[in-house]
Amino acid sequence: MSENEPQAKKGLGGCLIAVIVVAVVLSIGIMVLVFLGMRSPIAKKALATMTVWKTVMENATHGPGTAELKKSLCKQSILVVDLDDARARLKGADFPGDPLKILVSDARFEIICDPGANGSSITCSQVAEAWLQAVKTTSGNFEVMVSNKQTQQTVGACNRVYSAAGEDIGVGHFKH
Repeated sequence: MSENEPQAKKGLGGCLIAVIVVAVVLSIGIMVLVFLGMRSPIAKKALATMTVWKTVMENATHGPGTAELKKSLCKQSILVVDLDDARARLKGADFPGDPLKILVSDARFEIICDPGANGSSITCSQVAEAWLQAVKTTSGNFEVMVSNKQTQQTVGACNRVYSAAGEDIGVGHFKH
C-alpha cells in the first residue's frame, strides 16, 4: 500500500454489534415490563397515591399565610398543609394499606418553616404568631415545625402544636 491510497474503513467489530443488539433487546424488554407493570392494580393505586400527594403538596406551597411567612420568617421555604383536605383526599381514594397513618397529627394545619442560613434563632411561637396574624382566624389547632435544612442545624429547631387562639398546647408529632 502506498501512502496516497485510502485505507479501508474498519467496520464495527462483531463484539460491539453483539453488545448493541443485547442493549436494544434489554431496553425493549424493560419498557414492556414497565408498561405491563403500570397496568396492574397495585401500580395504579400507587400512582393515584402519588398524584394525591402531589396535589396536597402543591396546595401547601400556596396555603393560607405562606406569602406572609415567606417574606418574614421562613425565607428559605414554607409549606402550610391543610391536613383536613389531605385526609379527605386520601380517604376518598382507593389505596392499599392505610395512607392516613402518616397523618398522625390531629391539627387542622401543618406549618413547616425553613428560615434559611440566617434564621437559626426563629422559634415555633414566632412562626405561630406570624401565621395567626396573616390568616386572622383558623378553624382548629395547628402544628408548627421549624428546622433549618440549609445549615443542617437542629439547634433551635422546634415542633409545637397550638390552639386556634395561639396557645401552646404541647409537642408536635414530628421528631428531630
